[in-house]
Amino acid sequence: MKIKNILFAICFMFAAVSCSMDDENVMDDMGKEITNASEQYSLINFGIDLNNPQTKSGTAVGNDTQGLSDDEKKINSCRIVILENNKILDILTGTTTQAGDVYKVGNIKFLTKYWEGRKLTAMAIINAEGVDLSGCVDRDDLDKPVQDLLEADKLVKIGEKVITFGPQGNVSQHYPSAIEAANDANVQTINIPVHHLAARLEFANFKYTVDENSLIKNPSVKLLSARFVNVNKKSLLLSEEARDKSGIDGKVTSTSCMTSLENGVAIQPGLRSYSYANTNSDKAVALEVVFSVDGRNYTKQYVVNRPTGSYADGDFTNSVGKGNEYVRAGYIYRLTVNITVSKDWVKSSINCYTNDWIHNEWNVEF
Repeated sequence: MKIKNILFAICFMFAAVSCSMDDENVMDDMGKEITNASEQYSLINFGIDLNNPQTKSGTAVGNDTQGLSDDEKKINSCRIVILENNKILDILTGTTTQAGDVYKVGNIKFLTKYWEGRKLTAMAIINAEGVDLSGCVDRDDLDKPVQDLLEADKLVKIGEKVITFGPQGNVSQHYPSAIEAANDANVQTINIPVHHLAARLEFANFKYTVDENSLIKNPSVKLLSARFVNVNKKSLLLSEEARDKSGIDGKVTSTSCMTSLENGVAIQPGLRSYSYANTNSDKAVALEVVFSVDGRNYTKQYVVNRPTGSYADGDFTNSVGKGNEYVRAGYIYRLTVNITVSKDWVKSSINCYTNDWIHNEWNVEF
């Protein structure tokens, strides 16, 4: 009987010790509680992929546009929002440095639990320092208003990447302790592709030709000024809704009076501006050009990327396709204006070349 009682006591003691170990709380080196010592962990480092941008729909046509300027490449700030099932788990802030045309984004590491089949979303928000994300709980809360920030060196860039955990996922390494996973040698890098929240508008070429039947053989043609009107200076961080439907004039650039324009020879006015998405047909973004022919002034407005159709100044074919008309985020709209002097009147037309915003000249290290 005594032997039986002793064996029972020993078994009870082992059971108690086993339960005590299972319930033990372990703290990792980031101060987060681990309730199960058998759980697995992964360390993720986030980079900004500026060499492989998200592709817009449609095909680029027309002449190649200029690549990104140094200012357009600039990264002033970077935040990474981690979401799971559209709920925000964390918002990370990285450091940014620049050496020449190479940008470095660092200190964006995320230690998290690993299990096969888990999915997270990492969203990169660049150059939106004035947008307050405190108090955001889920994805919808992130769709904050953005105003201005349309200078080349302040352009907002945004993008996201789905993170999948598992042998075939982009996070496959995992470790039995948070301390081991947090070793820099075990870090796994996820690159997030980004695109500009705004569109670039370019007045690329201006030229005139004289019709062979024109009564005016050697006209004096001058380009007096040009500007983009109805530029949308307000947007939402995640949506392309045109918030500024009243229309605000863009930057006005007056060119010097070009008295030596030659028949059939194009000039490059060098006008560049930026706009958030504006699909409002009543207040569409347009290029306004003022020019003179033999002292008589003409003012013309040309809607950017208007729908395919027939207009007073001729037919227009939209190269991007139905559903992508007018100004949308992440595109370059490159405009060329042609003037024909025929008999005693002047006719003008415009070509709008639409391209994906070129990212492949950006160099980023992390």
